[in-house]
Amino acid sequence: MDKHEKPVQANGSTQNALPSNGEHAQINEVSDVIKTDPKPTRHFTQRYRFALAITALVFFTSYLLISYELRDQSKYTQQINDVGKQRLLSEQIAKTALLIQHCNSARDCKDKVELFQKMLKVWKVRQAELHYGDSTQGAMVQNSDSIRAMYQQTDKYYQPLRHACDRLDALILKKRINRLLIKRAVQFILLNEDDYIRQMDAIANQYDQEAKTSIRRLHNIQIGLLLIAFLTLILQEFQIFQPVVRRLQLYLDGIQKATSQSQQKNQELEQAYDSLKEEEERARQNSEVLTEINNNLLRTQMELTSAHDELKLKNRELEEASEIISLNEKLETARFFDNSVSHFSAVMNWKNNQDLYSWSDHLLTHLVPFVNGLQAVIYAFDEEQQRLLATGGHAVSKDFYDVRQQLELGETMVGQVAKSREAIYVQNIESSHFETLSGTSEIYPKNIFILPLIYNEVLCGVLELTSIEAFEERHLEVLRRLSETIGANLNALRSQTQINHLLLESQKAQKELENSLLTIQQTEERFRKLAEVTQEGLLFLNEENLDVKDANPVLSRMLGYNKVSDLQGKNYLMFIAPEYRVEIEQVSIIDKRAVHETMALRKDGDTFPIELQARRVTYNEDTMVVLSVRDITERKKTEKELEEANRIASLVKELEKKNKDITASIEYAQRIQEAILPSSDMLKGFLQHFVLYHPKDIVSGDFYWMTEKNEHTFVAAVDCTGHGVPGAFMSLIGYSQLNKIIIEQGAVRPDEILTKLDAGVSEALRQQEGKSKSRDGMDLGLIALNIYEKKLSFAGAYRPMYLVRRGELLEYKGNSFSIGGNFKSKKKKKQFTQIDIELQNGDTIYIASDGYADQFGGPHNRKYMTKNFKRFLLTIQQFDLERQKEMLYHELRQWQGDHRQMDDILVIGLRF
Repeated sequence: MDKHEKPVQANGSTQNALPSNGEHAQINEVSDVIKTDPKPTRHFTQRYRFALAITALVFFTSYLLISYELRDQSKYTQQINDVGKQRLLSEQIAKTALLIQHCNSARDCKDKVELFQKMLKVWKVRQAELHYGDSTQGAMVQNSDSIRAMYQQTDKYYQPLRHACDRLDALILKKRINRLLIKRAVQFILLNEDDYIRQMDAIANQYDQEAKTSIRRLHNIQIGLLLIAFLTLILQEFQIFQPVVRRLQLYLDGIQKATSQSQQKNQELEQAYDSLKEEEERARQNSEVLTEINNNLLRTQMELTSAHDELKLKNRELEEASEIISLNEKLETARFFDNSVSHFSAVMNWKNNQDLYSWSDHLLTHLVPFVNGLQAVIYAFDEEQQRLLATGGHAVSKDFYDVRQQLELGETMVGQVAKSREAIYVQNIESSHFETLSGTSEIYPKNIFILPLIYNEVLCGVLELTSIEAFEERHLEVLRRLSETIGANLNALRSQTQINHLLLESQKAQKELENSLLTIQQTEERFRKLAEVTQEGLLFLNEENLDVKDANPVLSRMLGYNKVSDLQGKNYLMFIAPEYRVEIEQVSIIDKRAVHETMALRKDGDTFPIELQARRVTYNEDTMVVLSVRDITERKKTEKELEEANRIASLVKELEKKNKDITASIEYAQRIQEAILPSSDMLKGFLQHFVLYHPKDIVSGDFYWMTEKNEHTFVAAVDCTGHGVPGAFMSLIGYSQLNKIIIEQGAVRPDEILTKLDAGVSEALRQQEGKSKSRDGMDLGLIALNIYEKKLSFAGAYRPMYLVRRGELLEYKGNSFSIGGNFKSKKKKKQFTQIDIELQNGDTIYIASDGYADQFGGPHNRKYMTKNFKRFLLTIQQFDLERQKEMLYHELRQWQGDHRQMDDILVIGLRF
């Protein structure tokens, strides 16, 4: 509609009749409805969606339940098929076993053996999948309690059947085939096959019954879901559709009545439209003025924006320049540090004929100007004396080079830095009386920096620097970086310093001796005073008869005299031990001026070692002999201790070599012992088993022994006297005797075997001889198993056998005497007792040495004890034997803790 046209009414005319009073009432009623619910379609949509959601939920739930049940049905069918295949496979295994028993040609036997092994492997895997589920084929049907119980009942027939098949498999792989044992194994397979097949048929029937039960449950669920859907539709009809239709009808009536009311308002709108046109014209004029003002504002804004962009560009350029400057500064700083470290590394290179002191002075000559310092001193740390020695100085006083100062750890700030290993930096020192070793008389430092020199976490020295102006931080950082290098050089020059120190002391002593001689020549009184302060004894002898003219107090005290006058007038040989006087005269130490060692004689008659050196001294044409005497008791003691230490070191090296040779021999013996031990796989195929074997030393006195003889399998746990090498020798005797008795002589009864073993060990150790002192022997438990007849025979010598049956542990004790051991009782003769047991499925048998129960440990360092061992065996019966072995080892190590292993440890477990 054009904006200049007048609005018209709905019927095209410009006027309309006013509504009556009845119509006004009806319009008001409709208006109330519209106000109450202005959008009834939204309410209808919400209810409709809610109804659809309930319907969809019901049908989706029905679909999920049906799909779940149908999936279980397919898995039930698969399980039934797998059970049938397993049943058929067991029949084929039995038939193949019969064919193997009666086959004649080697080629025919080989084909049947390969087929038997292949079917046996598939049969074992499929049985495990049926019982425990196959994770590779997705989730299996969750077996019910009844089926799980039936599978557990199946193990009673499956395990003997599997053991017999494994036994047959092991027998046909041997080079020499025993037809009798193969026949018994086949009979054992056929004996257990029928029970196994009947049990598998029962499991298949149970699966079928549970599948039918599941289908009936699915049918009931479908009926329930259909009823729920039907009730949902009825509720939707009465609670959603009918109320919504009534509300929509009322809403449409209200709209029709409201239309007539709007026509009445059109006339009022026409008048308002004319007034609006006038106002529009005035607004148009005002709009032109505002447009011009707005254009001016836009131009101004564009100029400001342009200026702002230029300013941002300038700022960005400034930021880039600032970053470049910062990078250049960092680069310059890194270059400064690298150049400084390289420069001083070259400065610190050792030169020919350069010692620690000249090296330190040379370093400080370059280092002090570099940091704008005033003075500097380097101290080297002497580990033996635990002191700091000033080794180099720069701009120090003259006295520094005459007497190099030594500082204790913690003494002055330098000593404190060495003790704490932390640098000290003192700035702006106000006092003019601050003293340092390198202080000057006129200029006083304002700043002091003391840095510890540490190399490989070892204190090597201290660097002290002073300055008028404050040190620059970069110079301090260079010093910190150089501290380890300076310390390394000090550490490397330390030995040279010690040599120089010894040389300096020697030169000092030489100088003192020369000064003493000059003093003697000048005046005898001055020489006496000098002699009184020296640390060595001095004798002044008459050149003609070598009598003592004088001596210093040091010598009188050394010889045990109270006064020097007690020595005067006596010949110097009177102070030498009598047995050495002739030697002194023959050596002529006074003429040769050589140093000679001898023994001195004290006043009380004791002797002690001394060192003599004589010189002739002329004074005023009067010649005398000066004999210096040094007490070398401590030096001789040290030399003797050093000689003893060297002798002990030589013995230690020799012992280490012998110990190495002995250890190598024992390790070779270990390989021999391990080679003769039977393989634990010997029992594989018809028994679950484990062998827990931990020797205390490299070789062991405990050993396990297994062999087969006809239908019998023999297992023994043997504990020989001692452990280590002696026990290993005993184990070799026991091993060879058992092989001889069973394999060669053919004994099969455990009591007979132990009787012959006792005689063989006693004979081998000559214990029957009257003067024999050998009491070595062995304790053991011996088991003879007949798997096909389900019989076990046991005999023991001081070792029991434990049988766990249906949660109860039964102990069968061995006889109370050992094998061998020099048994000489006249009243009692060794007679071993045999125990025969009928085995049942699930029986677990244990034999062991005493090492496990005798291990010390726990919080109070006590033995583990046999009662705790038996109690622990009962707690692990729900696990297979391989897991039991791990748990026994973990229990042992947890009990032992940090205590040493007391004895060899051997535990054997068998499950029928």
